[in-house]
This record gives sequence, structure tokens and C-alpha cells, in this order.
Amino acid sequence: KFFVSLVASSASMLDRVFSLVLPVLVSSPSWNPTVNRMRASALDVLKDLDMQLLHSHLERIWNLPDVEAVQKRLDELYTRIRPEEEKDDEEDDSATVDMSKLTYMAFAFGHILGQGAYSTVRYAKRIQRGRSAAKWSEYAIKIIDKKFIKTQ
Repeated sequence: KFFVSLVASSASMLDRVFSLVLPVLVSSPSWNPTVNRMRASALDVLKDLDMQLLHSHLERIWNLPDVEAVQKRLDELYTRIRPEEEKDDEEDDSATVDMSKLTYMAFAFGHILGQGAYSTVRYAKRIQRGRSAAKWSEYAIKIIDKKFIKTQ
């Protein structure tokens, strides 16, 4: 925020920042969704600073005739670099998962919650591809030492 306010204080500096940063921000989308989210956020900041300056620079970069063409291309770029928002109301699928078919590798283990003579309980999250790690299902998993398990 400090950088943005510093840049916004000088029109010539703002123009220079736009001319240096915009070509990189509007280049081909990255394979990395995190990079694309950061690019979209940076474009949002520039748009909030000065929409007219943004459009004039994009007209030059993309060699487009008018503001409407620039806005259309900018919208297309946003749809490519902004990931589809995850639904917050998505229900946790942990009730439908067959726990007996999950392996050790299906979890990301964290800190120890408790320890006893023959086992340890660890915090874990079930890895769910395509979802943010913050939304993975949480578990407390008991890990039993093999030497205490009798064969039947």
C-alpha cells in the first residue's frame, strides 16, 4: 500500500510504472495459478489507480483502436488469469470417503496431538487435488507402533 501511495503521488512516476509493469502483466498467462492470481491483483491495483491511463497504455501495447476494444481484451485476459472461485458453500466430502481405502500418502501430516506408550496421534489434512489446502478435510490420525500389533 505504501508503494501504491508513493507512485500515485506523482503523475510522471505513475506513467512510468504503467509503461514498465503492464507489458509483463498482460503477457501470456502462466501455468501457475498463483502467479495468475497475483497478476490479476496487480491489474486491479493499476485499474483502481487510473483507469484512463491503464486503457491508454493497453491501447498502445495491444495496438487497438479504442477503449471498447481494450476493455473487451482486458475482460478476456481476466477470464484466463483469474481462477474460477471455489464455492465457499461446498460441502465437505469427508463423510462420503471410504477411509479404509486411503493410504498414508493421501494425507499431509502436521504436529503431534498426543503420544502414548504404543501410539501417536497426529494432526493431518487429506490431500484434495484442485482445492486450496486451507479447505482440505482435517483429521486426527492415530499411528500405532507395529511391534504392539498382534497378528491374527
